[in-house]
Amino acid sequence: MMKDTIGKVTKSQYFIMIVSIFAIAICSTLATFYIRKAFSWEEVKSSNSYQYETRKNVNYQVNLVQNTFVQQNPQMPDELYIARLIQSIPATFQYQFQGKETGSFEYRYYVQANIVAHYKKTDSESSEAPVWSKKYPLVEEKTKVVKNTSSFNVVVPVTIDYNAFANEVATFIRQLALSIDAELQVDLIVETEGTSTSGEAISNSDKVSMVIPLNQDVLQITRDKNVISDSAKQIDTEVVNKMDTTSLIIGIAMFVVAVIFVVVLASELLKRTHKSKYFTEVRKILNDYGEIIVEVIHPLDLEHKEKIMVKNFNEMIDLEQELRVPILCYQDEVLGQTTFAIMKETRCYVYLIRQSEVDQ
Repeated sequence: MMKDTIGKVTKSQYFIMIVSIFAIAICSTLATFYIRKAFSWEEVKSSNSYQYETRKNVNYQVNLVQNTFVQQNPQMPDELYIARLIQSIPATFQYQFQGKETGSFEYRYYVQANIVAHYKKTDSESSEAPVWSKKYPLVEEKTKVVKNTSSFNVVVPVTIDYNAFANEVATFIRQLALSIDAELQVDLIVETEGTSTSGEAISNSDKVSMVIPLNQDVLQITRDKNVISDSAKQIDTEVVNKMDTTSLIIGIAMFVVAVIFVVVLASELLKRTHKSKYFTEVRKILNDYGEIIVEVIHPLDLEHKEKIMVKNFNEMIDLEQELRVPILCYQDEVLGQTTFAIMKETRCYVYLIRQSEVDQ
């Protein structure tokens, strides 16, 4: 008996499966690439080229109560001050806005004081987060509009009643029995909106500050002193979903091709693994009667003989025993049929199994 070839994969089937696998991998990769490219997110950056400069300064002096210890009254800025001798602190907040280009501006400003108290963990260490804060308006909000100019100035004088704020802190400490460090933050807040002559939008919020300790025996005041700031170019970043139609079409086409090759590969695998009635029947015949069957690799020449069709394989067995001639077998994978034949000089006996008839 020759080697059984039922269900084996031919070279052409191997070639089709290998090509399909490579095609699926390539098309899937290209489809993923182009579809992601079609729906890629892109950062669109726009810059505000309007440039400006700000100058901030706080000038102050410290008025003392009448006393026999300190003769200089008022005292000048940036000195050490004895808290019990302080009567008031007159201060002048100055803010200057200088643009590189003329425009129209609307600016709002006000002065606000804020007591900020930090819990004192040890004699030398205070907590970072405030345990208490309280705001006080010193100068109500004012709004001004200037046109066809590149600059404006804000000058606001205020008088700070140091003892009023210090007494507020002393009451807090006395009533709650907490050890705290407290300070008074005084801010001139300036908010600017406008448009330059070239159409650039201007939006800025700034403040001029001074800080006064409230529960120290001897204190030193910190302040903005001739602080000059140049505006950095404002960069506005917007994430935009941009769709590339060409890439989307290519991606979808690659996806469709990949699906087609998946179908082809699945079909070939099913052909290899599917045990149909046709293959089962032919294999059973070859296994049971292999000793009297000879498998041939070339088609049988039946055209020049009288052909007698046999209804079932049992009759072929009877004929083989009667005529003492082997049964030839040819498997036609293209037509999907197997031919069993007993050949004589002028006639042949044929039993034909068609896959289309058996598997229907």
